[in-house]
Amino acid sequence: MKNLKSFESLLENINESSTDHYVVNSKNKKLYPSRDNSRAYWQGDKKGTIDMEIEVFSSGNGKKYAQEIYDALKAAGLENKYFSISVKVK
Repeated sequence: MKNLKSFESLLENINESSTDHYVVNSKNKKLYPSRDNSRAYWQGDKKGTIDMEIEVFSSGNGKKYAQEIYDALKAAGLENKYFSISVKVK
C-alpha cells in the first residue's frame, strides 16, 4: 500500500509536455492564448486582427516562452513581416 501512495504522489508531480498556441493582437500588441474555441474565434470572426501566431511545445509555462519569442522577433524588427519560423530542439 505504501508503494501505491508513493506512485500516486509521483504521478501528481508529472507535468506533461503540450503544445500551446498564442496570438499577438494587432491593436494592443499583447499575447493571448488561442485554445479550443478561441482558436476558431481568431481565425473566423477576428481574422485580420492578429499580427502573428506562436506555437510552443513545452512542459510548462508556454506563455513565458511565447513571450520571449515575440520579444526577440520584435527586437529584431520582424514583428510586421510575413514569414514562418520553425525551431525544433533536441
